[in-house]
Amino acid sequence: MQISYPGSGSSNIFGLNDSGVSVGVYSSQNTAGEGFQYPSYSQIIWPAEQTTFPTGINDAGHVVGYGGATGNYVPAFLDIGGNFYPVNYPGASQTFVYGINGDAEIVGGYSDSTGNHGFLFQPTPPTWTGVYTPINYPEAQVQLTTAYGISNNGQVVGFYVDSASNAHGFVLDLTSGVYASFDYSGSAATYGFCVNDFGQMVGEQIECIVLCSVLGFIATPQ
Repeated sequence: MQISYPGSGSSNIFGLNDSGVSVGVYSSQNTAGEGFQYPSYSQIIWPAEQTTFPTGINDAGHVVGYGGATGNYVPAFLDIGGNFYPVNYPGASQTFVYGINGDAEIVGGYSDSTGNHGFLFQPTPPTWTGVYTPINYPEAQVQLTTAYGISNNGQVVGFYVDSASNAHGFVLDLTSGVYASFDYSGSAATYGFCVNDFGQMVGEQIECIVLCSVLGFIATPQ
């Protein structure tokens, strides 16, 4: 099934919940990017920013994403029923949010003077403020870490770039604090994007034989 926001030039879907409700971004001649929800095709617009990029939605209908850059500053948000709450990692110049689970635990990435890192944000109602925890793959000289997805079981998936500029996927178990790296067999780079409650992960891998191509994958625990 094709999804295209009415009157748009392009439409992209980034998040989906168990009820089949998805969120994404459309662009047209009049906008560089605004959010929308499918199947209602209702708009998701963060009034504080010129553009809105929803990236995830949980089963309660809570939406996460980030806004258009103002200079070098990129803010992120949590949308609860049309009320937008800021998600900004303390001291960061840029905050990107990618995933949310049923407990409204949020993961993403941020940039500061020390580099690019992943994070976990655990907000609580009614103010939806809470604790930020950095996520950095525990290997010497890792260039960056980004967290993309989080399951209801407390598994976080993402990717990191090592000192040789090679990208690898990782899974973090929040209960134990244990990280595990993974690579798609034969790939030049592996990126983990989403994980479900069964531990299945999806992402993309770059395969270079004569030319390089980007391919998706799904990985199931053995």
